[in-house]
Amino acid sequence: MPELLKDKVVVITGAASGNGRAMALRFAEEGAKAIVVADVRETPREGGATTVELVEEQGARAVFVPTDVTDRAQ
Repeated sequence: MPELLKDKVVVITGAASGNGRAMALRFAEEGAKAIVVADVRETPREGGATTVELVEEQGARAVFVPTDVTDRAQ
């Protein structure tokens, strides 16, 4: 598979589940070296932790950051 994102760092909002998680996994497959998994504070941390584990199983680094993208102060 081509590594379209080789050595890139990506930030994905809403990545604790659903389409966001799917994008995180796909970006890891495409060679991203680090993925920031961001989601709103109300999302259970378990969702973000699961995404991080799945991404790291593919060889990329990942971190979960509870974030509300509608709050400019964050």
